[in-house]
Amino acid sequence: MEVRLPQSQIRDYKSLIDEMAQTLRPRGLLEVTEFDFRVYDADHQPIMPSRLDEEIPFIARWMNLVNVAVEQRGGEPDAANHLHEWTKSHPDLEDIVYREFWFPTCPWKHGHDPQSARDNRVGAMMRDDIMVCINCVIAAA
Repeated sequence: MEVRLPQSQIRDYKSLIDEMAQTLRPRGLLEVTEFDFRVYDADHQPIMPSRLDEEIPFIARWMNLVNVAVEQRGGEPDAANHLHEWTKSHPDLEDIVYREFWFPTCPWKHGHDPQSARDNRVGAMMRDDIMVCINCVIAAA
């Protein structure tokens, strides 16, 4: 079964974790991966645009609108930010491992070192994928 962006459709994500935990066999593995609907700066701080701030990158403004839309539909756009807390506090789950992965959404690094080059390649792919997604949403509207 494939589910895309479940946090945009699930009204009570914490209860979903409870249901998943109940289906596990003893010593079973539960892996939950999510992303939140925000864009972050180089210091991993969220870019929170206001309607009047035109200097904020378009992608940050767009993701903020997606965040609002998901929330208005009853989804949990902040689920990714609560997963560690929800799983760690669940009485049936143990040995919780939490990791964050940060991906650039555009090629913004100025260095020529191998890590900057890699980040810029990933950022270019992410930017292109995001633009395809935006164009699909616009075409569907």
